[in-house]
Formats: sequence, C-alpha cells, structure tokens
Amino acid sequence: MVVCMAPAVTSASFFVPTGLPSGEMCHLAFVTQNERDATSSSIADYNAFVQDQAALNPSLTGTDMGVMYNAIASTSSVHARDNALVEASVYLFDGTKIADGFDDMWDGDLDAMLNVNQYAGMITDIVWTGSSSSGYGWIGKPLGNTSVVAGATDELGYKWMAGISWHSDTSSPFYRLSQKLTVPAVSGTVTTTGDVDPGPAGTQEDPWKVGTTLTVGKLGVGTLSIFDGGVVDSGSYYGRIGEGVDSTGEATISGPGSHWTNLGDIDVGYHGHGTLKIEAGGMVSNTYGYIGAHLTREESRPEESRPEDCYENMGDDGAECGYGYEYEGEYPNGYGGEQEPPKLSTGIAIVTGAG
Repeated sequence: MVVCMAPAVTSASFFVPTGLPSGEMCHLAFVTQNERDATSSSIADYNAFVQDQAALNPSLTGTDMGVMYNAIASTSSVHARDNALVEASVYLFDGTKIADGFDDMWDGDLDAMLNVNQYAGMITDIVWTGSSSSGYGWIGKPLGNTSVVAGATDELGYKWMAGISWHSDTSSPFYRLSQKLTVPAVSGTVTTTGDVDPGPAGTQEDPWKVGTTLTVGKLGVGTLSIFDGGVVDSGSYYGRIGEGVDSTGEATISGPGSHWTNLGDIDVGYHGHGTLKIEAGGMVSNTYGYIGAHLTREESRPEESRPEDCYENMGDDGAECGYGYEYEGEYPNGYGGEQEPPKLSTGIAIVTGAG
C-alpha cells in the first residue's frame, strides 16, 4: 500500500530554511514533543497523532495553512519510505539539512541527526519506527506487534531507525515528515526616505521600474533601501547617490535577490556625498561606476599613490577611480576667474557577505 502525499504547499506560513531560493522544494522533519504507544497496527492512527503534534506550533509547521505530516514509521502493511515519501531535501526546524532526497534519506546514514521537535528544541530519546534504516518495515517487529523496533535521535547511522526492540505498550515519540513544500516567492521591500527623485519618498512597488534617472540625495539627504529580494530597475538611465553640492545619499541593497539595475552609469558621490552598501548577497548592475565622480583624477595624484582596486562595473574600461578634478581658469557649472571651485564630492562603496 502506498500512501500518497498532498500537492506541494506554497504558503509562506511555515518555516523556510535559510538560503533556499523561491521555488525550491523541501520537506520539514521533526520529532514529536509528546509520546504514545505503538500497539496499533493502523498507520492512520500514527499519522493522526503526528498531525496533532504538528498543529501545536503552526507558526513553524504550517498546519494552519494546510500542511500535512505523516509518521516516519512502518506497520505490517505500510513501509515508512512510502508513508513518509521523500521527494526533496529534508530539513529540521533549526535549518539543519538531514538528507538531500529519497536515496540519501534511506541509505542508512543521515547527514545530521533527526533530533529537533516542533518547537525547534533538541530531543534525545528512543523513537518508535517499526522500520529498518532503508525505510522498510522490520519483519516481525513493525508497529502493532508486541515487540517493536525503535530508533534513537542521537544516531546518524542505521540506529536512527533501528537501534533497539521495545515493548509496544511503552510510550515514545515519533519522527514525522511534512508533505513536499515549495519555498514561496517573498515580496521584497523597496523604501526611499528624504530627498529622492523621483518621489515621493516612502514604500515603493516591487519591482520598482523607475523609468528615469534615480537620484538618492538630490539636493538634501536621501536614502534608498532594497531588502529581501526587492528589485529596482532604472532601465537605460543613471543612478546617482549624492547628486548636488553638499547633498548626502545612501543606498543599501541587502539580501539574496535584492538588485538595483542601471544600464547607464552609477555615481556614488556625484557633486555631493554618497554611500553604496551591498550586503548579504545583494547586487548592483551598471555600465560604468564612479566612486566620487567629481574628485581629482589620476593626473593630479602620483601613480604610485593610487589604490590597486576600485569599483568594478560592466564598462569596457573596467573600474574608474576619481580623486577630484583640479581646474585652472574655467570651472564647471559656470565657475571661473577668481571664484572658488566647486566643492569636492566623496563616495564610499561597501560590499559585505557572499554575493
């Protein structure tokens, strides 16, 4: 007899292991906090027990959104490998992966111990299985017999499923496995504050297709924050952080999938002061990038004093480093003669984490 699992659930209301991308399939496994005997020969009784256990903490298990759980256990008529069908990687509620899939689950050697309950707490105990480590019912000792095979939560090898024979009227926990789950698409967040053009500042749509040059800190102070997979697309236009003299802009792009795209240039400190932070897998794409767009260039700074590494981008010339223009006579924006030159801009780019 094969017990079919329900269709994959895509709701966000269950624990999602860190790092799994949207659309990835997974299972969640855990050990029941509470216990029962192993005297019944009906697998339905054990499936109902573990489902009730999962429902004790729906914020992790997702039972309030319809996520179903089955016992990783065998009776004389149903094998554990069929009752708890593994179709994807298997994770615990602390984010630990214990198996890559069906074959890995039943090869007699877990990747990590199955020792976490529905509250993400660690459990060390004997667990009813009625099964071998290959997932087949143990002949003569499945659930429902007087003597039943049990596993141990502190074992990785075959003993995780079959380490001891136990009297079936004794109470012990059970392993349980969720149906196949699909990691949902998480809506990212795109937020602007202060002096940002185009405005108004606030929470923007995701993805935000700007359709023009995006300026963070045009004349005053402005910020752009892209988190949790949010996307900002400036199209073929520019991105400018700290555009006007004495303006201050800061852009933070953080988290896997978070992305700011500019097919034109990106200027971190155009005439003002700009900071670009790329964190934890975030990404910024552009054709040319300038860190301090109006600073003295290489001809005003000795070759040996220039840094080896600058901002990388997609332009043919690679990175461009600026250290402030030095002008004689005519100055940009109409300055000239005895007048003071424009104030120098400053730019900072900080990249941290993987990505």
